[in-house]
Amino acid sequence: MVSSYKAAEGGFAAKTRQYITPNNTTTSQTYHRAGITSAREMTTKVLAEVGGRACTIDTLDFLEDILGSNDDEVDLASEVYKRLKDAGHYDTNIKLWKDFPLEISQEQELYAPFVNAATAIGDTLRTLGHEPRTSVLWTDGADISPISPNLAAPKLRPDILATIGQRNLDQEQQVTPHWTRVHSPIEVKKKSDDDTVAPAIAQLGNYMRMVLSEQVNRRFVLGLLFCGTELSAWMCDRSGLVGMQHAFDIHESPLLFIRTIMAFYRMDALRSGWDTDMKLLRTRNNQLEAVCTSDPTVLPADFGGDIYDTKWRITVRSQGGEVEVFETVKALSLARSAAMFGSGSTVWDVYNIKDTEKLYALKRLWRDDKAGFEADMVPGGLGNSPVVQILWSRDAYLDGGIRDETLGAIRGHTTVQDAATKIGEQPKRGKRKRSDANSADQRVHTAITDHTNFQTVSPYNPCNRIRTYTLMLTRGTELKRFKSVPVLLNAMRDAIQGHKDLWFRGVLHRDISPGNILITSQDEAGRAGCLIDLDHGKKYEDDMISAPTLRGAISQRAALLVEDMKNDFNIDFKETDAMKLLTRFGPGDAYCFLKAAAQFWPTVIPDFIIPELEPDARWPDVNADTEEGFVRTGTKAFMSAELLLQGRPYQNVGLRAAGPVKQDVIHDIESFFWVLIYMCLVRRDDGHLRDELRSDPPQGDAYAKTLHNIVYCLFDTSDDETLRSNKSELFENPADMEDYIIRYFDPSMECLKPFVRKWWKLLVFSYRTYNPWTPGVIHSQVLRLFNEEIVAFGKPVTRAVAGAPEPFHPSPERPKAKPAKPESPTYPVGTGFRLDPAAYAKSSSESESPAHKKAKSDNN
Repeated sequence: MVSSYKAAEGGFAAKTRQYITPNNTTTSQTYHRAGITSAREMTTKVLAEVGGRACTIDTLDFLEDILGSNDDEVDLASEVYKRLKDAGHYDTNIKLWKDFPLEISQEQELYAPFVNAATAIGDTLRTLGHEPRTSVLWTDGADISPISPNLAAPKLRPDILATIGQRNLDQEQQVTPHWTRVHSPIEVKKKSDDDTVAPAIAQLGNYMRMVLSEQVNRRFVLGLLFCGTELSAWMCDRSGLVGMQHAFDIHESPLLFIRTIMAFYRMDALRSGWDTDMKLLRTRNNQLEAVCTSDPTVLPADFGGDIYDTKWRITVRSQGGEVEVFETVKALSLARSAAMFGSGSTVWDVYNIKDTEKLYALKRLWRDDKAGFEADMVPGGLGNSPVVQILWSRDAYLDGGIRDETLGAIRGHTTVQDAATKIGEQPKRGKRKRSDANSADQRVHTAITDHTNFQTVSPYNPCNRIRTYTLMLTRGTELKRFKSVPVLLNAMRDAIQGHKDLWFRGVLHRDISPGNILITSQDEAGRAGCLIDLDHGKKYEDDMISAPTLRGAISQRAALLVEDMKNDFNIDFKETDAMKLLTRFGPGDAYCFLKAAAQFWPTVIPDFIIPELEPDARWPDVNADTEEGFVRTGTKAFMSAELLLQGRPYQNVGLRAAGPVKQDVIHDIESFFWVLIYMCLVRRDDGHLRDELRSDPPQGDAYAKTLHNIVYCLFDTSDDETLRSNKSELFENPADMEDYIIRYFDPSMECLKPFVRKWWKLLVFSYRTYNPWTPGVIHSQVLRLFNEEIVAFGKPVTRAVAGAPEPFHPSPERPKAKPAKPESPTYPVGTGFRLDPAAYAKSSSESESPAHKKAKSDNN
């Protein structure tokens, strides 16, 4: 059953979330945490991310191309086997490794024997004079939950851990493993049937995702799945999950077992998954040194108390041999580093070691090889537009001039044999739930690119992804760090202006979220915000629409339109506004437009809805795009419900293309709206998290429970259908925005309620009266609302990146009691608007277009 924001007051959603912030909050530690806090949530995320993107390759190919165990290793494995057999670690008579049970009653019986066998293989290698290239320690994880700096992270407990560390430490020196020191996780099951293996792969994926989240310098993660007596190796990179096609019995095939375990010792850091061009900066003997985190001497303390404060030295090697070296000041965004499929983009404040005075923002991502560079997405002629300024975008190359890409350097051009078996629900095992704790981590609303359920897909062609860097001049803080309402409004207004500038130059952003709107220091043009991250943008170079030629507006027709509005609706309509309409629409269509508007604004037609196209304006015609299939991108928590689950429209307006809707500018404008709603629901006017969301709602606090449910249903759920159905229902019943959503704004954000009501009504009206010129005017309509609201707060103040909260006026007193339910604004039940396409070819039209019927509505 899908959860609804209309749950009876005090009722929980199907699954509630807990919100945690640190006790000692600072400017850099005020985060909204409602992300992945349990093993089941992690499994849900894994299934969503890697859906349809798991495959297998031939087992020997996996050994050779991914684990690096080539023919040269076979003779060494044979020698290791002989030594282990002579030492009694393997019994050839019964074909059984030492201490393994003949009959398995519990999976825990497999932990210690596996650890002992893997350790014995490493010890034998050393005896033969082959010191490991990677110092791997095998640990029974039955009673251990590795430590994370993020105390609200899910308390996952891999059955066995391969960690990086020093051997032969005293007992007192042995410490609880940290996720920052995990080499690979191992999931163990006592059976190897399909019903067991499917959920076990999902569980292994949980651990792999956790490693990617905690170790931002990992290119990929390896893992082992041991079910009964059968072992298989798996790897997760940003192209999805890949594993051995056939698991093998470790007792029947001891040489394969030895080769597999040997690989973990024999592979160097790069082959084991680390980015060796991203080194940890630590202090030793009062000297700063850069070291790869696969070094066994690295300690958890070297990472600092927060991964956002960890210092790195990042070397960018370009195709032509050019090398630039940067050192990080702090991380700006790490929320997507855990992505198992996708860009996994991360951003740092950095300086070039050749010029330590100048700061930049450096983004690392795994770029789809079918997509272009972000730098190429920025059109020319933007001037001082509030759009990210990019110096360059470059692919990363390894030593030897090899481009670092998932289907090349990482997977070794292996051939896919088949899609993986369907991954089922998480196994029901007694993993600990996370304890109540404080966290300095962020809420994770991840970007998506058309995810589906995790299921068998055949044939399967993995997407190749390339490690890419983008160096930006634009720096700032994320929108959620706003210090006052004027700062929030100015930043959003400027980001929308930047979006408009891109749109009219043929670029659609397609990923509007709080993380992609920056608060910047005020520039010479008075800009205090900026739109960033064009990774998901789309460039329309040829398919552009031009604004229609201005009609010869006749004063007499304008006067007649004014008279009709007075007679038919008792609305005083300005003749100047009538002239503006008649320069674009014929008289009949202009009247039809105003008739629809009168149902939304029955007393006064507001100025801001009158379409005003800029001279010589041109914008993309998304319906002319020849891209096949239904494609949507964005951060689904803030995506339009029209783009979720096959793109069903809110309203079947006549001039919108039939079938699934194409991602268009109105969807990005809607995403901006959801960003503001989110801020009003979860933040105070000083940007801090609301008290009601710092922990689970108290027993009996109906208001807090309902607030949690609303935030869950509209933003925090991982279920697409919950996001789609709730947002769609709001468009089907617009008054619900007031009754169920706006009334739950934080009291200190009540000053924005009138503004939100205006924007919401404009958005609903725009969908219901969608016409060919809506994409050309919607920015101006929304920007006019923002400008009027900003003026209402008084003269804009200087907005710095950080500093004391800035006052704004007016600000209502915070009510002592729960706000009463306000009277619902006027919304028509259904007001479709259809323009006759033929009318645009005529200088005038006296026929009235028919009104469309009621809409049939269906995103950490």
